Formats: sequence, C-alpha cells, structure tokens
Amino acid sequence: MQILLIFLVSVVLTIHARAQSISLPTDRARVTVASVTDPFGGPNLKVLRTDTNTPLRAGTAWIWEKQRQEEPETYYASMRAKGLNSVRMILFDTWEIEEYTTGTPLYTPTVQGYTATSWNDSAYRNRQLARMERAVNYASANGMYVIINSHNKIPKYDEPYVNALWTHVAPYFANRTHVLYELANEPMNGVGNDGRMDDSGGNALNSPRLQALKRGYDIARAGAPNTHLMILTPPGINDFATGTGMGNVAASFAALPGTAVDWTKTSVAYHLYNNDAAFNGAADNAKNLRNLHSRFPAWPSENAFPPGNFPTANGLDTWRSPSFPINGVNDLWVNQTCERLGIGWSMWFMNGQAQLDINWPIMIADANAKGWNWTADVLPSTAPTFTSPSTATFSQDLAGSHQMTATGGSVTYAAVNLPDGLTLNSSTGLISGTTSVAGKINVSVSAANSVGTTPRTLLLDIVPTQDTSLYSQAFGAGTTANWFSYSGGSSGITNTLTNEATGTTDGRALRLSITAPNSGGYAGMGIGISGTPPFTASQVSRIIVRGRLQVTTPNATNLSIVLKTAGNQDFSLPLTPTKSAWVDFSAPLSSFTSNNFNFSATSWEILIVPNFGLWGTGTSTIRLDSIEILRRSDITDPLQSWRKIHFGSATASTGLYANTADFDSDGVNNMLEYALGSIPTNSQSKALPTMEVGTPNVSFTYFRAQPGLVYTVERSTDLVTWTSVGVTQSSAPVGQSATATTTYSQTNDSRLFLKLRVNQP
Repeated sequence: MQILLIFLVSVVLTIHARAQSISLPTDRARVTVASVTDPFGGPNLKVLRTDTNTPLRAGTAWIWEKQRQEEPETYYASMRAKGLNSVRMILFDTWEIEEYTTGTPLYTPTVQGYTATSWNDSAYRNRQLARMERAVNYASANGMYVIINSHNKIPKYDEPYVNALWTHVAPYFANRTHVLYELANEPMNGVGNDGRMDDSGGNALNSPRLQALKRGYDIARAGAPNTHLMILTPPGINDFATGTGMGNVAASFAALPGTAVDWTKTSVAYHLYNNDAAFNGAADNAKNLRNLHSRFPAWPSENAFPPGNFPTANGLDTWRSPSFPINGVNDLWVNQTCERLGIGWSMWFMNGQAQLDINWPIMIADANAKGWNWTADVLPSTAPTFTSPSTATFSQDLAGSHQMTATGGSVTYAAVNLPDGLTLNSSTGLISGTTSVAGKINVSVSAANSVGTTPRTLLLDIVPTQDTSLYSQAFGAGTTANWFSYSGGSSGITNTLTNEATGTTDGRALRLSITAPNSGGYAGMGIGISGTPPFTASQVSRIIVRGRLQVTTPNATNLSIVLKTAGNQDFSLPLTPTKSAWVDFSAPLSSFTSNNFNFSATSWEILIVPNFGLWGTGTSTIRLDSIEILRRSDITDPLQSWRKIHFGSATASTGLYANTADFDSDGVNNMLEYALGSIPTNSQSKALPTMEVGTPNVSFTYFRAQPGLVYTVERSTDLVTWTSVGVTQSSAPVGQSATATTTYSQTNDSRLFLKLRVNQP
C-alpha cells in the first residue's frame, strides 16, 4: 500500500514599496517667501528665506546613474563649513535621456554604451531614490536645504520622462521640510522678446513648452501639496532690453489652466548666464532681475564666475555670467549682485569637492575684499524660549490679536482650547479673530523647533463689552423716517420710496423701487443727519454698522452701505446679498473702505447705493428693514463686567440675577459667588471659606476675588452678638486668599461661630 503525504505550502509574497522618505529631527523648516527692500528704491522684492531668515546660498551635487552617482557626506560638511546653507541636487539622468540614444558612449571611452533609464522601472527607481535619500539626509545632518532639480538638456524637454519622475519623487520627499523641487532646467532657449516665448506665436499662453511645464507643475503639486516648487528655469533673463520679460512669462504660466499657482509655496527659478547688458544697457541696476522679484518670488538657481581665467575642475571656465552694471560700475561676479539685492544664489562651479576646493578661495577672497561675506546659519541648540507676554487682552465681539514670539530659530506654534472665533497662525504665532466669549480663559500653547517643544499657559483676558446706540431706525408704520431717494446719471430712471408692512424686525420695511431703462444711471436711498458724526477716528474699530435688507432684481445684487460727508468723503462697505432673501449685515467701520471721512463735518449721510453698472436694466427693489450704528465699549465696572460674563447682560439684576438670588441653587447667593470668585451658573463651582481649629487660635480663610468690596470676618458665641475679627479694605489687591485669626477658649467659650460679610460701599 502506498501512502502519499502531501504538504500544502502557502507562499505569501510581500512586496515592499518605497512609501515615503523618513523625516529627521535635523530637517530644517520649509523656506518662506519674504518681502525685502529694493536697494534702488523700487517696489519691495519677493525673495526666499530660510528658517533663520537668510537667503539660499547653494553649491551643486550630481546624482547620476552612470557616473557621479552621489557625493559623500564630507562634501556637505565642507559646504556648510564655508557658509553655504543649501545644495542643488542635479538629477542628471534627465539630461541623459534627452541627449543620448541607447548604445552610444558617454563622455569618456571607459563608459560603455548608454542604456536609457525610466522612472517607471521599479528597480531603477529604488536605486535612484536610495541615492537621493542619502544625499537628503546628509544635507539634513549638516543643517542644509536641498533643491532637487530635474536637469534636462537645453532646450529639450522629455515630458513623459519628467512627469514620471515627479510622479514618484514628489510624494516621496513631500514630508521632508528642508527639501524643495526645481521642476526643470533650461527647458527653453530664453524668455523671448518681453516674455513672448519663441514658440508662442507672440502669446506665451500658446507656448507648447510652457503648457507642458504647467502639466508637470500640476503633478508635482498634487504629490507634494506643501513643498516649495521652483518653475521655469530659463538659461538667462535676456528679454531684448524691455526689463519685464521674466515676470511676463511667470504671469503667463500662472494663467494657464490646471492647479492654481500658490505663490507662497512657488517661485521662479532662473539662470544668470546672460542678461540685458548687450541690449541698450537695460541691465543697469539689474532692471529685469528687480522687475521679476517685485512681481513674483524667485531664486537664481545657477550662475558662474565673471570673465577671466578662473580655474575649475574641468579647466578654464569659458561660459560665464557677465556682471550687472550697478550705477555704472560692474560687480566682479554675479553673486555680489545677488547679495546686494538679498536674493541668494547657486554656484554651478562648486560641483563636487574638487571644484569647491579650487574655486571657493578665489571667490571668497574677492568677496571679503569687497565687504561681502557670510557665515553658516546659526541653528538652534535648545527648545524655544517664549519672549512674548503670558497674558493677552481681547475685547468681546471685536477683532483683536496677540503676537506670540519665541527664540530658537524656525519656530512653529500650537494652541488648544482657543475660544470660538480665535485662530492661530502656526507659522507666525499670531492669534487673531473675534470671539463672543468673555472672561479669563487659560489656553495651552506651545512653541516647537527642531530641538524640542516648550509648553506654556496663555491667559486670555477677554473683556466683556456693551453697545451704545448712536443711530437706529426700524421704520414705524406709515413713515419713511426722513429717508429720501435719489437718482442720476441718466434720464428716464424713476424711483419711489414707500413704507410697507414687510420685514422681520418690527413688521415694517422701507421700500425703494427703481426702474432703469439703461445701465448708465444710478439710484439709491439715504438720510441726511445734522450735527457732527457721533464717533471719532480713534473709535473706528469699535463702531459697528449693522442692519437687515432684501434685494429683488433681475440682475446682480451689488450695492454699498456708505457713510458720507460733504466733498464725497466717505466710508463704504460693498455688499453682494443673496437675491430675494433677507440678509443681515454687520461690520466694524474699520472694515469699510475709507475715503478721508471728515469726522468734524457739521452734517453727514447714510446711503444705500446700488451698483447699476453691474445691475443693468430693469426694475429692482431694495427693502431696508433696519439699520443701526453703535459703539461697542469695554465694560469697566467690575460687577457689570461679571454679570455680562456669566449672565449675558451687564444690567441683569432682578429675579434669578439679583444679588441675593441663588441662580444655580448651590446655597451661595450671586453676590457671594461674585465676591469669592466662583461661577454663579455652575452648582459645582463653590469657593467657600475654610476654617482651621487649633489651640488657642481659629483661622478663617477666604478668597478675595473682586476690587471695590469690603470683606469682614465676624465672630459670635451665641449667633446674636457679632464682633469684627478682621477687615480687608476695598483697596487691597485682589486675586489672593486672606486669613482672619481669632482665639477660642473651651473654658470661656462653649461655642464659636464665624461668618464672612461682604459689602459694596
């Protein structure tokens, strides 16, 4: 008999995909876009800044499958020691795919035939990503940024290859905050005449190359939503002397369909191998360069040395950047111009240790002689230290802000349990907004850098406010309350102003009906008020204009609420209410557009002004249910403030809100809760006095919560006769506990009673 033993073996194949690069604690915070002063008096320049507010100053390193596969960590340490804070990582395989065909030799006879690479080949992709990750980590360990560059060969651009590259690279390093992506390298010959690219037919929006670059941008942005992307990277900024070409190309790029360009996380890269010097002197004072930076953030990602016999590792530098004439005098090398403008630079002929060692001494010697110098960025060695106050004051229902600051390099901020309406900008540390909450609130905040996190308690003192009406109109039955209608700008416009039984506030509304035979006219309604306006310039942020209206029209609903004095001096608030719906509006006067409003005028007006340039023709109706102007002031009386915080009204003092009432039924009346600092609407909040019995003393301790009160401890042995033990004067500091002490003798006192009396003088 034959017995067959059959073993069923289950084989599970696990495919390990490269998910994402792992962040290191030494990764520097993402670069930001900053605005710096133009040294030649033009508009401010938009530049990139590191987390220590320094320009990007970069050397170069290649990543290449065939040769120069990667540089050792010592190279990055050497760059950092010389003061560089970034490295441009050249993915040279992009050049290969566009320059060579399979089987052709590369640069030296020792290299065998060329074999095309592909980012869709997982084996190649894993090799290349591993090289790149080592370089990214070397840069991180040495406190440097990395600009990963897809280095195509001018002016070629293999779009499928590049798009595959960014499809894989963009998400892989997206979480590495010290990494930037430069999406191309000289993908066009230049920017053309005033930004009209050579292949655009006179309109850069029609350029196939620009459209391809935008598709690559969309892929990279989708894979790395927060990574800084660099776009365009032409070989120079020559634009036939117009001085605006680079900026025009950037504007055209941003206007193309697809993902909107976020210029807080995008910049224009460019090379400085030629400029406008040969074209009627348009490069004087870096004209084109400054124009670009005044319009868009940008960075020169490649430049070289000025004319002369400067050695390089590959022999003489024969393709060099001419210098910019600055006030008629040439900077010796373009880095000096970049330093002068505060825009940073990236030196091509510092590409590997040999070039760095040969070229750096020449460059730095001239730089030092001219007063240009830099040192390595000073990075934090400890967790942040807060330098801003630990308290912040806001006013209820008014816009406010508090700026948190901390030392320690690039700092990010966090906050929990912020009151509704207040938000934190985690990058800047600004807490801002408007909240309807009032009272003293402890908020847990923190400041973090690459070293650690520092927690802190921030006390928000949100002062309660109350409103004083300066003007109010709700339109009683049968009256227009002295409001008038007006029209002009075109003959034939008619309007009528009536009072009707609609609206929702009091059942009445003022109705303006307008019939406009053409779009050239205007009409509206308003009221003239005699006397000086009841508010001043210093009160603008506390003046609130609010109301309720309805617009019925066949066209657009644009209109403005205007406060006006003579000479067309006004405050104007544009509104676009939902058509046919009753809409409430409320805004501080500080949010209105100001046209030199005259606060000293002897009369003024409130106007409702439709924009007939947008409304067009036809019959329209505006119904005004109510309008009010009020002043929102801080409540300074402590008791009124307390009532507003806990009862919602500064004047709530009857019924359950009375001093002797017990709102939360916890056995402590409202006035004692006020005096002792407990919450009158929460029965679990009791700040009752405590008594400690000793021999021969008895101590009585209570919390002194409010100013302006007299706290008196009294004693009695029979509950009939009471004598004072101690008095805390009304001028004494608040927010502290007080203790009154009395003696107790079992021989003389069979009983002892103590009580706290609180009086408001």
